[in-house]
Amino acid sequence: VGGGPAGLFTAISFARRGWKNIEVWERLPEPPGPDAIDLWGDPSRSYNLGLGGRGQTSLAALGAWKAVSLRCARVAGRFDWPAGAVEGQVTEAVG
Repeated sequence: VGGGPAGLFTAISFARRGWKNIEVWERLPEPPGPDAIDLWGDPSRSYNLGLGGRGQTSLAALGAWKAVSLRCARVAGRFDWPAGAVEGQVTEAVG
C-alpha cells in the first residue's frame, strides 16, 4: 500500500485483521524531524497541516489520535503572512 494517510490507515487495518507481510511504499524520502526549523520554517508563524474532524475520527479509530494530538495546536480561523508582508502586519483570512 502507499505511504500516504489512506495507505497507512489501510495497512494498519489489514494488520489488525491478521494480514501478514504488509509492505508500505513511499516514493518520497523520509521527511526531516519536527524540530528541523531551518527546513519547516518558524512554527510560531506557520500551520503546515490542518487535521479536520474526519481525520481525527480516523486516527481515534486506530488508537493513534492521543499521540498525534500531543503535537497539535488548536487553531481557530487562520492568519496569513503574504509574501513581502511587513513583520507585525497580519492579514486575516477569515472574518
